[in-house]
Amino acid sequence: MTTELARLDPPIKSTQVAELVEWAEAAQAAHQIAITLVQTSFVPEQFRDKPHEATAAILAGAEVGLSPLGSLRSFDIIKGVAAPRAMTLRAITQAAGHEVWIDESSSTRAIVAGRRRGSERVERSTWTMDRARTLGLAGKDQYRKQPEAMLIARATSELCRLIASDAILGISYSIEELVDDPAALNGGEVEDKPKPKAKRTAKRKPLDQPAAERSSIPDSAAGPKPDPEPPLEGPPFDDGSPPKITPEQITGLHAGFTELGVKDRESRLAYARHVVRRDDLTTSHDLTKDEASAVIDAIRVDIAAKEHEQ
Repeated sequence: MTTELARLDPPIKSTQVAELVEWAEAAQAAHQIAITLVQTSFVPEQFRDKPHEATAAILAGAEVGLSPLGSLRSFDIIKGVAAPRAMTLRAITQAAGHEVWIDESSSTRAIVAGRRRGSERVERSTWTMDRARTLGLAGKDQYRKQPEAMLIARATSELCRLIASDAILGISYSIEELVDDPAALNGGEVEDKPKPKAKRTAKRKPLDQPAAERSSIPDSAAGPKPDPEPPLEGPPFDDGSPPKITPEQITGLHAGFTELGVKDRESRLAYARHVVRRDDLTTSHDLTKDEASAVIDAIRVDIAAKEHEQ
């Protein structure tokens, strides 16, 4: 009986246990590193004061050969989905010995080619503005501002999956693809959620209406019951205004603009106005939290494009 059970349920190999223990030790070390790094300005804002998220990014990066700081700079999180940038996929692919090069690039078409190590077969990915337009991407801000960089990014991600899916450990999407395609965040299906209803403020009943008259209206005729009346004392109503830019985002904006080379105040405001489409913007403090995130994301894309051109 013991022999039969052993055949049916063989023990875990000692090498597997050793690998698991080694991984756990690496995870603990990554967590210790993350605790220190997330308190500094050297990590992207999305990981600031989030050691657990940073630990996961460091471990994910280590699996494809990235250093801790390189991992934190290379992964972004969009709606809970972590993904690398296209240039990161290219770096990982090339580090594995595969070849990636740009055959052609312009504001209307990008062709990225590559070849697996030891193979003579050349694969190519072509992205055009017509293709982007068909997918509803051409009207997006980044495609209007820097079409060449975005077409190269999409072609690069596609090409790396063709020739080096093993090197990138089956990473499904780059950050550029997730930003472009909401369906990718849902396993291929776009959520069809109704838009949230606007908040209603409670209305008091007219004071000149007699109390007996106010209370004699049947519930069936009165329609939906109004929201509960607010207390006479206490904090004011939430007016539904979106949250303002955070101090961390202000720091991130200044650092990003400096790295991008946009130094004077008016140029920075013009950049932000273009991204958020607000001509009335006179100071970064007027940005909402979401608007600030959009500007920071745009700066990152421009920095990546600038590095690519160099």
